[in-house]
Amino acid sequence: MAESSRAEWTIVHRDPDVLLLRGRFPVASLIGMGGTYDVVAMVPNDAACAAVAESGTATLVFRTSGSKVFELGPCEVLAFARPL
Repeated sequence: MAESSRAEWTIVHRDPDVLLLRGRFPVASLIGMGGTYDVVAMVPNDAACAAVAESGTATLVFRTSGSKVFELGPCEVLAFARPL
């Protein structure tokens, strides 16, 4: 079963490989991330993810099995981090 919630962010970094999105990612709490109101998510910088990143909001889905554990719209979330 998948858990999901609305995520909201702004783009704080972009390079040819990845985009860093800083904002609210409530479902990240399911892996022990505290303070999910201010988290950075890393997604690939490709055509599909760039469009999602520019939108500033999407549904974040968490799955307990499969190859893509977190998906932000059609984008796989590669990592989460807490900003300093």
